Amino acid sequence: SSNTVIDTTTGSFGVGVDANGPTSNLHVVGNALITGNVAVTGTGSLTVPSGTTAQRPATSTNGMIRYNSTTYQYEGWMRDDWFGLSVTNAPQLYPFPAGVPFTFTAVGDARTGPTIGQLQAAYSPAWTGNTSNLNVITQGFQLWTVPKTGTYTIKALGARGGQSGGSGAGQGAYSQGNFYFTEGTKLNIVVGRQGEDGQGATSGGMGAYPNYAGGGGGGASWVLSENKTTLYAVGGGGGGSNGRSSNAANYGTFAGQSQAASTARVGTYYNRYSPGGGASWDTNGNGTSVSQGKSIANGAMGGESGHGQGSRNGGFGGGGGNGATQGGGGGGYGGGNCSDYNVSPGAFGGTSRNNGSSTSFGTHTDHDGSVVVTLN
Repeated sequence: SSNTVIDTTTGSFGVGVDANGPTSNLHVVGNALITGNVAVTGTGSLTVPSGTTAQRPATSTNGMIRYNSTTYQYEGWMRDDWFGLSVTNAPQLYPFPAGVPFTFTAVGDARTGPTIGQLQAAYSPAWTGNTSNLNVITQGFQLWTVPKTGTYTIKALGARGGQSGGSGAGQGAYSQGNFYFTEGTKLNIVVGRQGEDGQGATSGGMGAYPNYAGGGGGGASWVLSENKTTLYAVGGGGGGSNGRSSNAANYGTFAGQSQAASTARVGTYYNRYSPGGGASWDTNGNGTSVSQGKSIANGAMGGESGHGQGSRNGGFGGGGGNGATQGGGGGGYGGGNCSDYNVSPGAFGGTSRNNGSSTSFGTHTDHDGSVVVTLN
């Protein structure tokens, strides 16, 4: 008839060479041309050729079907190109429901960031327990694997600076944008931590004046490529307060509005007691090697205090350490600098940037930072 029927239940039929030898299945190795109709019956399966995008056939004809292991999708050649075949529920690496935000939170050491064990203890979804999905290669950097090809909304929220004697520190800032990622892409996420508050700093002769130490700078929250060389989003950290007598206010509040293509630091650096400026995208903050906030390339750590009195650290994400009564600067795309100890309100916050689409910026009022990811 016009149909070709191959029944493998009573024997074998092999075309080409199979290392495993013929079985009760039909094995076609290489290319096969069958003219007419082919009926495959039974309760088993039909396996089509599988390969990467680069391994597509050099010569294509209409009707070709294969599985693309790069895009995780079946595709067919139609007219003049390869097209993905419609899938009602496209496969993904692990459950990550659309429209349900997942928040990467502040975990671990406040200056140096979390370990993988600390992340796994803090997060509840089952997928976070698999290091193929979430890992820490560089301490503090949460290496996340994108579960599904699609558009994601990412909001990076920076941490506030440390206050002094109850006076308000600089608030953090946020940036938000949309990004299209392919399944399997890995992103490094840094969640900013609050700079240490100045009150209670009793070291090095500050014990008689426990509320007069400056606060540490707030760490920025960053979203980066796997190799850390591409910046997707950053929410700046707030500046640390100067000593209480200077009536600290909120320099970090407006940092989130900056979208300038510059890493110039906010404010003029003033060095009296060796405070640390906040780190910028590509450079450590101003100050000594001890007090300066560290850039992404140098681990994004918060700076330590630059002075023996009233020591207070900057937050993870590049916040600067204090210098006695001088507050530390906030980390950000452009890091914040430090003002003199008697200047109100204190150090400057870092700026924000977002390289996605549909961007927005604003103030973040919580103590620590976070990164919120939503599959659209």
